[in-house]
This record gives sequence, structure tokens and C-alpha cells, in this order.
Amino acid sequence: MLCYLFCNKFSVLLEFSSTDRTLGISAQVRKSVLKFMAKVDDVDVQSISSIAQGTCLEKIVTHASQANHIPDYWIDLLTNILKMSPITSVVNQQAIDDVVSLGSKLPDSRTIYVLQHNSPIFFNFAKYMCEEDCQLVLPICLRILEVFNKLQNHKPHDTGSAAEQHLCCLPMLPQLCGRGSYVADSLQPSKHSLSCSKVFHSSLTPGLFTLHCQHGICYGFQALDKVESPNTAFTIFRTRFPKAPSVIIYDNACHLHLYSLNRDPGFFKNTQFLVDKFHWKNHKGCSDAYNARLYPALAGVNTQVAEQSNSRLNRLRGTVSYMTECNFMKSVKLFVSYKNILQRATVGVKSSQEEEYVVRHRNIFGR
Repeated sequence: MLCYLFCNKFSVLLEFSSTDRTLGISAQVRKSVLKFMAKVDDVDVQSISSIAQGTCLEKIVTHASQANHIPDYWIDLLTNILKMSPITSVVNQQAIDDVVSLGSKLPDSRTIYVLQHNSPIFFNFAKYMCEEDCQLVLPICLRILEVFNKLQNHKPHDTGSAAEQHLCCLPMLPQLCGRGSYVADSLQPSKHSLSCSKVFHSSLTPGLFTLHCQHGICYGFQALDKVESPNTAFTIFRTRFPKAPSVIIYDNACHLHLYSLNRDPGFFKNTQFLVDKFHWKNHKGCSDAYNARLYPALAGVNTQVAEQSNSRLNRLRGTVSYMTECNFMKSVKLFVSYKNILQRATVGVKSSQEEEYVVRHRNIFGR
């Protein structure tokens, strides 16, 4: 399922910390290796090799320092895994399991296929790697596998009973549970934030948060009463989905991924977060693995469907701006319902399905 975006009294601990979700190396090691790859003149190669001892980067750093060179395909891989993005964004578990099981052997055709479709960053590395690289990359793969195993051990939290969500219309996704209260909610963003430059438009007035399937059908919307944040998406997915979607495409997926892992990693452990093709150019500093354009399986998918839907919703701005809350909700529901019916006809929905769909949307208005 592709999803797009345009309280309880107990708290849950922050269980998936920055150490848990990354390579588990110090900031000093990270910065030194990045400087070495950037060929900064004042870098002491020997000191880098010394501080990297005991980490998953020890073998590649030692090898590179002796040769005083890192191949380009290694630079691309290391640059992405050294970013503060969760390491689980760079490669999926099936691919890393396959690579680790091969040990010192080069990836076979099956593993290459899995990497190409699910882990393009690792695929670009695997295309050029030699047998010597297998030994060098294995400690890194084992560390990533450790992160995945820790993530899989997490169970979805009990978030309590459902509480009514104000100005929300998701008729096909009834509320199943509460959002929950988490320790991460009270932490400063700097404690667990990314270095990505993508920011929300804090100067704009709140609007509508919409969810779509890959065929352009709008599941519903949430009217925002304050500036958009990852909490809006997190709350909808956590309270209305019995199981998290396998793929979420969102213009700020990097922050939503981190936000979700800091609160309920057990619920989102098998979800892939991607940024749509239109908004990717605004991202600087997060892993390239979030770029939906890199995934062959999404080549024929319109990842900009939410943006296109939002442009149609803009036609309502002048009409609904001064409406009462009740009239506002009814007008937007009617508009979205009508556009959905037209869209379903475009994608070739059978008449019986169309009839059921219309009836359900009539129920929105209590008829």
C-alpha cells in the first residue's frame, strides 16, 4: 500500500536510540572518515585507523589508509551509511541476510536482483565489488543485521483505547486504538534529529493532510489546526492501520521514519519510507536510499499523486475559507468523494465495486 501526505496516561520509553539505529560509531569516527573520503588535506590517516579500531569500519579504514585511497563505489556506500538516517533505510533485511549468508563470496544473481529492487545503494556497490571487498564489507553487514534483529524484537506498543480525532475524515479507516504517549514526545528535536535540510513550511497556514493509494484514490483527510509535523502522519498510521503499510511515500519521509522509530519501532519495523520524486530535490543530508526514483519497482508508479490531488483541492480555498467548521467538513468530503468516483472510473473499477464505493461515501453524510 502506498500512502501519501501532502491521550493516554502512560509513557513508552525511547527504545530505539541513535546508537541502535545507526552503525554505532562515535561522531569522531564518522567525521574523520567523511573527511578522508572528501580528501581533506588536514586529515591524519593513521589517527583515523586508530580511532576506528573495534568498530565495523575497522577493516575498510585500515585497508584504505594503507592504500591512501578509497574507490568511488566504496565512497557512495560509506557516505550513505555514515549519515544520521536510520541504517534500515539503506538496505532491507532480506538483502542483508543474503549478503551475510554469502560470507566472503561475491553476491550471486539472486542476491543482485534483490539488491537492485530493494536496496539500490548496496546494489551500486555490489556491481563493482571484488572478493577482497567481501571481507571488508562483512563487518558492516553484520552490524546492520544486528540493527535489524534488534528492531524485529520490538513488539507494537499497547497504546490504549481510541480517542476521537478532531476534523478528521477517514471513513474506510476507522480508528482502532489510541496514539499513545512517548518519552520522545518531550525530548528536544536536536536529541534525535537528522541533518537533513528538508523543513516544513512553518510560515504557511495549516491545510489538509491527505492519504492516497497508488491509483490516486484519496482515503480521506485530516484538517490541520496547526503547522504540519510528522506527528500527523504517525498518529493516523498508528491509530487507524492494524498493520503498518509496507511502503509509505511522503515528502518528508526521512523525518517521519526517525519519528516513528523513536516512538513505536515495533509497529513500523517492516515499513519502507520513501520521498516522492518531486520533493527529493529539497532533501540535503539524509540517505539517498529515501529517493523513490532509485527503485525499479516504482518506475511506473505516480509518486506525485498527492501533489496533483493537492492542486485540485486548492480550488476550494476561496470557497471554504470562511465557512463554519461543519460546512467546511461537508464541502471537502463532497469534493473528495466526487473526485474519487471520477478517478475510479479512470482506473477501470467494476460496476459492483463502484456501487459499493458510492454507498459508503453516502454514509459519510449520514444518509
